[in-house]
Amino acid sequence: MAQDADDDLLFIEEDRSTDDESAPDYCWRILIVDDDRDVHEATEFALSGVEILGRRLQLIHAYSGREAIAVLERENDIAVVLLDVVMESDDAGLKTVEAIRQDLMLFNIRIILRTGQPGQAPEADTIARYDINDYKTKSELTHARLYTTLTSAIRSYNQLQRLDESRKGLEKIVAASNQFIAEKGLHAFAEGVITQLAGLIGVAPEGLVCAASGEDADHPDQFRVIAAAGRYSHLIQHRLEEIDNLHIARSLNQALRNHYSTVGRRDITLYFRKNNEEGFAAYIESAEPIREIDQHLLEVFCTNIALCAKNIDLVTELRRDALVDRQVGLPNRNALVIELDQRIQAGCTGEVVALVDIDQFAATNDILGHHYGDALLAATAQRLRVLFDSSVYVARVAGDAFALAGPGRLLDSASIHRLFAPPS
Repeated sequence: MAQDADDDLLFIEEDRSTDDESAPDYCWRILIVDDDRDVHEATEFALSGVEILGRRLQLIHAYSGREAIAVLERENDIAVVLLDVVMESDDAGLKTVEAIRQDLMLFNIRIILRTGQPGQAPEADTIARYDINDYKTKSELTHARLYTTLTSAIRSYNQLQRLDESRKGLEKIVAASNQFIAEKGLHAFAEGVITQLAGLIGVAPEGLVCAASGEDADHPDQFRVIAAAGRYSHLIQHRLEEIDNLHIARSLNQALRNHYSTVGRRDITLYFRKNNEEGFAAYIESAEPIREIDQHLLEVFCTNIALCAKNIDLVTELRRDALVDRQVGLPNRNALVIELDQRIQAGCTGEVVALVDIDQFAATNDILGHHYGDALLAATAQRLRVLFDSSVYVARVAGDAFALAGPGRLLDSASIHRLFAPPS
C-alpha cells in the first residue's frame, strides 16, 4: 500500500511465501465439561478436523464442575466452555458458571450450557439469571448445529479479546505519556505500541520494537531493541545483530534504514518516523494474513503514533534544558542540588563543595567581546571536566561560577589553583 510522497509512512506489500520459519500453531481452545465420557467422545468425533475462522480446535476435557474450575485456574486462552448442567449435583453446571464469572473473573470466555434433561433448568430463567451465551439440549447439537454455535461463540470471544488488548495498549500508551520525563518513559511507550498493534490486528503481542539509538543510523550496531514481548522479551537492549532470528533482524533493519513499513504474509514491520533522520520500528507476528481493513487501520495508527514519538524528543530536550547548561555542556544549578541531595541521603562522608569563580570576567567580556568570554567559559568547563575523575561532580551554577562536589582530598584549594596555573 503506497502512500503519497508527502506522507511520513510508506507501506510495501512483501511476498514472503518462501520464508523458512513455520507459522505459530494458533488454535481455539475448547473446554468440554461433562460427567458422561460418551459425550466427550461424541463431541470430539463431531469436531474432528474442524477449523473455525481459519484455526483448528484444541479440545480440553473435564468431568465435573470442580475439575473444570481447576482447569481454568491453570490454563490460559480457553475460548469456549461446553458445560453440562447436571454432573456431581443437579446444579453443578450453574454453580460452575457462577464460579467462572464471580470467582475467576473470566468474563470473555463464552459459556454454552448443555443438558440432556431439558426441564432440569428452565431455559428462559437460566439465560436471564446466569451469564451464559447459549443454552442447548445435547440432542440439538448435531455436527452442523455444534459448528454454528461454536463459530458464533468463538467470533464473540475473539472480538472481546481484541477489545481488551486494544484497551490495555491504550492504557500503556497513556501511562507512558505521563512518564516521558522518567528514564523508562520510552520503553513503556514502546511496550504500549506493541500491545496496541497486536490488538488492532487480533494477534498475541509477540512482537518487538527497535530504535536507532545513535545519530548515525547507517550502522546496524546502533539499532537496539527498546521493548519486546512474549518469546522475544529476552532481546531487550540487544543490538539488531544479536537477534538470533535473521528474518526479524532483516525486517527491522530494512525498516530503520529505508524508513518504510512492510506487510508480509504472516508478519508486519512498521516504521515510525520521529524526524527526517531518526525513527523506530515494530515487528509483529501474525499466524493469519493481515486483512486489508486492518492495514488501513494500521496506517492511521502509524501516523498518530509517529506524532506521539516526536514528543519523546521534545520531552528529552526539556529535561536536558532543566538539568544541563547548554552553553558549556555541564550540569546546571538544579542538577547540582539533586546530586548533593542524593549524596547526603547516601551518607557520603569526607565530601566538600568548592566554588570556582573567574575573576574580572565581566571586564574581560567588555574589553575582548562576548565570543572571547564564551570561549573562556568553555575552556574552563573543559579543564574542570577533564582533570577530575568521575568521583567529582562538576556543574555551572552562575554566569562565571562553577561548583565542584567530591572527596575533600581532591578538592583542596591548592589543587584547584594548579588547574589554572600558567604553563611553565
